[in-house]
Amino acid sequence: MLPFIHGNNIDRKLKAEKVEENIKLLREIKERYDNWKGDNESIIGTSKENVFKRVELLNEYKDFIDQSKFKKERGNTYGFTSQSKLHSTVIEEFLYYLFEGMPILSGKKMALGPGKAYVDMSFSPKNIDEWEKNPGVDIKVKDQDFAIGKEIFCIFSSDGEMHDTVQKNILVPIVAIECKTYLDKTMLDGAAYAAERLKRGNPYALYIVVTETNALDKSVNPKHTQIDEIFVLRRQKSGQKPPNQIDAQLVWELFNLVKDHLEKEWWNPEKATERGRLID
Repeated sequence: MLPFIHGNNIDRKLKAEKVEENIKLLREIKERYDNWKGDNESIIGTSKENVFKRVELLNEYKDFIDQSKFKKERGNTYGFTSQSKLHSTVIEEFLYYLFEGMPILSGKKMALGPGKAYVDMSFSPKNIDEWEKNPGVDIKVKDQDFAIGKEIFCIFSSDGEMHDTVQKNILVPIVAIECKTYLDKTMLDGAAYAAERLKRGNPYALYIVVTETNALDKSVNPKHTQIDEIFVLRRQKSGQKPPNQIDAQLVWELFNLVKDHLEKEWWNPEKATERGRLID
């Protein structure tokens, strides 16, 4: 996993860009990004004060990089399109800074950042003869904007003595977060389908959507999905001007939702029986 996904995006563009005007823009962004990253890395601990400080730094950096001169739109000859993922990866990297210092994660070999999350597994051998040698394991994954999970190492064999084996490494997320600049109905449907698939693979996963603004019609009710929560970080509808700042209290609530999920016991059949409730 690449936790510094935004910084990596900038570096890749600097290496590949041929247009001098865009190179100048990227160098300007790179200098500001390095300061933002350094400031985040200097914050130690996950107190409310520290989380609010991270949001303050995020708003400053977002105000900078969201300037029109960096976007190839509205007639701009230079800059970068939304498809380049230069702007959208800011929130993804911010989530790494937000969660990586959690005490519950300290000393554990957990993966944090974007990755290919496990959703399903099946067996599809070519034929019965091939099945004698190869179990035909087919593991389905999906690109996840941000995940907190565990890499699981699996060995499969059609031979009980394990002479011929197939090794598969899978990322099993316990927290999955989809990041959006805005959320419309099509995006919600995609996230809902992704949440359903992911929870079939791991029913204890927490699935969250984080969006800057809300483009959903008021008739759309996301409660009827497997999404656990949707955070609208700017607390406003898409297209409203001027844009609100990203809300620090909302980010604090996001932080605590994830923290509580990581710290709780996900499944204990003995206690569930004593409690008299087997699912929740």
